[in-house]
Amino acid sequence: MKRWLLIFGALLVIGVAVFLTTPPATKRRVEQVDCISRMYGTLCAAKLWSEDNGGRLPPDFISMTNELSWPKILFCPADHLHQPMTNWATFTANNCSYEIVTPGIYKTNTNVVFLRCKIHGYVGYSDGRVLDDSGKVLVKGRL
Repeated sequence: MKRWLLIFGALLVIGVAVFLTTPPATKRRVEQVDCISRMYGTLCAAKLWSEDNGGRLPPDFISMTNELSWPKILFCPADHLHQPMTNWATFTANNCSYEIVTPGIYKTNTNVVFLRCKIHGYVGYSDGRVLDDSGKVLVKGRL
């Protein structure tokens, strides 16, 4: 019986140690994937907005309030300096984790960066591609 408790205790300690050492890396990866997903969603909304606006992508995020359900999508989960916006009244460029790099470009101009994450440096194009700062394709896109 004591041997079983010792083995169980040792396994519990090992399990807790593993759990405590892996979450930061796991959390960072989850934040990265969530950021990429939010960028892709924003690119989809921009493409949708362009359908009613002569094929041009929006000049700013406020223009897309009908296409973006809520401003939280414009908050990168890895942005630990700001609080997520809960409604459009609290939205400002200063508390937004993303920026429109080339406002108003045509949706057919797929070689120019449209969107950028200020935290990760990821960039998004009008065709839905998302690349990291080294140029590695994270989302192939094709909106």
